[in-house]
Amino acid sequence: MRKIKTRPHWERILRLIENESVPYDEMSYGISNYSNWLDRIQIGEKSELAWLEKLPKDELVDENGEFIYCDDVGNARDLSNIMYAAFVVSLWCNIENSFKWYYDLIGAGNLMQFKNKDNNFGNFQKNLEAVIGVPLNSLNYYHKVNAARILNNCFKHHDGVYIIDQKRKHEIIAQTLCLDWKIEEGRYINYSKLPHHDLVISCGCFFRDLSDKIIGLIKLKESSIS
Repeated sequence: MRKIKTRPHWERILRLIENESVPYDEMSYGISNYSNWLDRIQIGEKSELAWLEKLPKDELVDENGEFIYCDDVGNARDLSNIMYAAFVVSLWCNIENSFKWYYDLIGAGNLMQFKNKDNNFGNFQKNLEAVIGVPLNSLNYYHKVNAARILNNCFKHHDGVYIIDQKRKHEIIAQTLCLDWKIEEGRYINYSKLPHHDLVISCGCFFRDLSDKIIGLIKLKESSIS
């Protein structure tokens, strides 16, 4: 009877990462929940503003004769901003949850074993650098991954205000991104104006590049002992 060759355990973990990870190109993005979520936010925002535009003029004034349309529009946009912020928070949560898969992949490939597999990005960065031998911030799109983390923290811990602690340089968004995204220190972040589509794909590309480096090391180790 012919013996059936089974795939190495690390290959099964890699398939899981590829199936569950953040989209890295237009095709994977187009069929993802991220794309559907953004579409729904945008449709809801446009519908709310269109409804306000159609209100009779006498319904846009309160009992004191004050014009309330601007307040309603502002409230609608504030709500949309919260929804866009929640989108970023969800993106980072999914990224954090993937850290364990990379630890498992590295362990299954006999590169290194980790007892602590928490989802702290600082620990993840230090541990992965020990494995691949290069700083994570040298990989493409690292600055956008780090920006997603900081944007998440700003919304959850600072009510959406961009707070800079000069003693913690890793908590500072790259200056080029701040300029492009119009983010200023000490001011509220307009999450609705962020390039969400680009942010998602950039994060996906970063982790795909990281996966490729890990797989390259695993294959190199296997060839050296075969």
